[in-house]
Amino acid sequence: MLYATQTNTAKNAAEEIGREAVKRSLKPTVMSMDEFPIRLLPVTSLIVFVIATTGDGEPPQTMLNAWKFLLRKDLPPNSLVNLKFSVFGLGDS
Repeated sequence: MLYATQTNTAKNAAEEIGREAVKRSLKPTVMSMDEFPIRLLPVTSLIVFVIATTGDGEPPQTMLNAWKFLLRKDLPPNSLVNLKFSVFGLGDS
């Protein structure tokens, strides 16, 4: 589970989702997007993204490197074909 936040809104939500996953016998890893080695994204099979916008809907600093990685022109179009994901989009408050 990866979160991106400026004000801990997404962190708190990701931790809560993580606790619920543990109750269901799952073993989630909860970390900030800027801690995750983003180059591993194409070989990762399942991720829950929890993202809170900041200001006027801007992405938080902690996800900018990941966003730049996803927008690379040399990223093969099918590189994330095996990734199963869910996205929780949150406001900053």
